Amino acid sequence: MLILSTLVFQLADAQVVYYSNTNLECEPRDFSVSVHMVLDSEENPNLTLEEIDNRLAEVSQYFEPLCWTFTACKVDSIRNYSYDTLNMQRYIKLQEHFNDDHMINLYFVGQSIIENFCHIANQDGMLEPDQASAVALRDCSAQDLVHKLCHLFGLHDTWNELETELVDGSNCTTTGDYLCSTPADPYLPGSLTEYVDNNCNFSVGIQDDNGDYFDPEVGNIMSAYHRCRNGLTLEQYETMRALYESLDYAPW
Repeated sequence: MLILSTLVFQLADAQVVYYSNTNLECEPRDFSVSVHMVLDSEENPNLTLEEIDNRLAEVSQYFEPLCWTFTACKVDSIRNYSYDTLNMQRYIKLQEHFNDDHMINLYFVGQSIIENFCHIANQDGMLEPDQASAVALRDCSAQDLVHKLCHLFGLHDTWNELETELVDGSNCTTTGDYLCSTPADPYLPGSLTEYVDNNCNFSVGIQDDNGDYFDPEVGNIMSAYHRCRNGLTLEQYETMRALYESLDYAPW
């Protein structure tokens, strides 16, 4: 199937920050999601099945250019409420004890002691049938969840705290997110810098090693500018499709 798609997502002030025109060959694919709801100390899931279905339906909109959808085919509850407050060790234990192989495993928890946490996912997790896992706070947005699913399918954050991409793109394949369709992004985790204004405009004058000013796509789903996220580039979609087509097992 050949699909010509224009995705346009608008913020509350109606400013279109980012959009993508994609022209991709794609085949419809519905990925099975195993949803694990960690109960709180009073054994409440704090999420309904309808809310889960609605969130996955919203997530699927972002994968429309690939003709991919995500459906909750299994939903269970985890009664050990210590997992409801997440840290990295507990995330590892959740996967060891509860992951369903060949499915995307999505865990919902209430809170985290990890700084600035909303979600975690295994980078390139789809490559292994038992590693396609992500965990999210129950009140995270659909865009946050899309961000983590993209990690499972091979996308990286647009920023790289170890080595910053140059604005002219001359090192775009070796740093940043290793893609050249996404402009260099100077974001650093833990920084007190207010990178974007209320209208999602990049609002700081930061220069790279060449003296060029950064102008990142704050609307890219893989950026760190959470409230501005709303789209992906053609190259990002092609990267995810390439990883999926490289799998040596059949995900359900």
